[in-house]
Amino acid sequence: MSVEALNYSRRVKVGNTTAKFVLNRLADRADERFSCYPSVPLIAAEIEVGERSVQRALALLRELRLVSDRPQYRADGSQTTSRYTLHGPWDDYAGTGVPFPEIVTPKQARAELWAQAPAEAPFRAGTAAAVALSGDADEAKAAAQRAFTAAAKTVAVKESKQARGRKAAAAKLPTRKSTEAVNDVSAGEEGVTSMSPPPATSVSPPPATLASPLEPTSTTPTTEALAPSARSAGDVRRTGAGSSSCAKKSGSAATAKPSSSGERQGANVPLQRYKEADSQATACRAVEAGLPAALVALLPYGHIPKRNRAAVLDALDSRTPAQLADRAARRWLAYRYEVALHDGELRAPIGVALELIGPTPYCPNVDCEDGIQDGHVGGRVECTMCVIRRRERRIARLKGLPVLTARTAGSRARAHECVDCGRPFPGPVPEGSVCIRCTEEAAAACQSAAAQWTTEAADQEQQAAEARLQAAAELARLEAEEKRKGDAKAADAEARRVADAEETERLREQVAREHPELAVYAVQQAARVQPAGTAGTVRAARG
Repeated sequence: MSVEALNYSRRVKVGNTTAKFVLNRLADRADERFSCYPSVPLIAAEIEVGERSVQRALALLRELRLVSDRPQYRADGSQTTSRYTLHGPWDDYAGTGVPFPEIVTPKQARAELWAQAPAEAPFRAGTAAAVALSGDADEAKAAAQRAFTAAAKTVAVKESKQARGRKAAAAKLPTRKSTEAVNDVSAGEEGVTSMSPPPATSVSPPPATLASPLEPTSTTPTTEALAPSARSAGDVRRTGAGSSSCAKKSGSAATAKPSSSGERQGANVPLQRYKEADSQATACRAVEAGLPAALVALLPYGHIPKRNRAAVLDALDSRTPAQLADRAARRWLAYRYEVALHDGELRAPIGVALELIGPTPYCPNVDCEDGIQDGHVGGRVECTMCVIRRRERRIARLKGLPVLTARTAGSRARAHECVDCGRPFPGPVPEGSVCIRCTEEAAAACQSAAAQWTTEAADQEQQAAEARLQAAAELARLEAEEKRKGDAKAADAEARRVADAEETERLREQVAREHPELAVYAVQQAARVQPAGTAGTVRAARG
């Protein structure tokens, strides 16, 4: 099979379906020389036509110069299947150099069509540009009126949707404990509240002006048509449950007809919703204060999300926040959430919080407190419905029927905790009230400390030895320095003594020369002082 011949056979234009099929079959069987030798009966069987049709198709392909055939003969002279050679870009289109015509695909046709520049038609009739270019004042006025009507209809539809939304929200609000009544109606302005909109005024569309769409203008019909809403697009989006634009549909606006008490109550629905939402948030905060602090720290921003407030309010229908706090503290231990928190297995803190404060899941009795009738007010008697339920479950088990299991929260004391890490013990309390994990950690810490102490002792010994060597070297240096200084001082003293002796002798000799009488007197005095044994020495000196 020649892929190049097969792809080209699909693109070339033949003009005959049978001939195109025959060319495709020849290309599918072509070899590296773009030739093949299938028999006519084989081609006819493959394309499901007669042999005569195949022969006519081959004749057409020869006329279009797409195929050339060459008869083949056997050794005995009998003729066998002919060899067909396909022509195309590989042989320069049968040596002619002129490409064969090819088909145009839809994609190519679209590309050629899109390449053409589009011709612009006039503005659509009724548009602002068409009206401005027409110069017809009546048509311009009618167009402005249509724009005003469309804008007013849009505002009316939006206000209607907002009114329906307020009614639906007010109908879905659950009935809670009554808060203080809301009544903002003043004595002189009955039916007008702080949330009421300003008096409605009739607004007529502005006069239409003829202007070219290409010329700037400060006033256009679409800009002034939004005047009845008295708000911009951003203000309409910011309009809440108590805005003036929404209050027009609620019947709270000041009208000529005095409003009844029911209408005044409907007029204050937005404000009631705000105040009721505040009271609900306060109630939820009171319940959250009774939850375990470790669980509250895991809640989003430390609070139960607003979408889960309904469950909290349902729990407050039959219990006070203090009673819910006692329930949460009891279930926190009974359901083993404290152990799960210490083990890092507490995955859904919001669901845990709702389960801690929720009613008894398996008993429809609102006075049942985890199997105890009036347990929230100090009751000690089992709930009758719970007793009946256990009896029915026991009977079902005896009959072999499937029984759903439910987790109950009986009254149990606080679980013993490890004195080191504070983790509750899942089973019996070990000796010393220390869990296995803390014991292993302590043993590992002791081994690490012993190894560290050994290393530190060796380092300290090495440092002490180095310090002793340094001290000995410093002492030897100081002794050598001191000895050098002593020797120098002794040499200086000896030199001074010799110099003093020489100076003394010189002075004596000088005095003896200048004052002989003094010399004689000195000798006499010395003789008196010296002992007798030294008299000969004195006489010898005198002579």
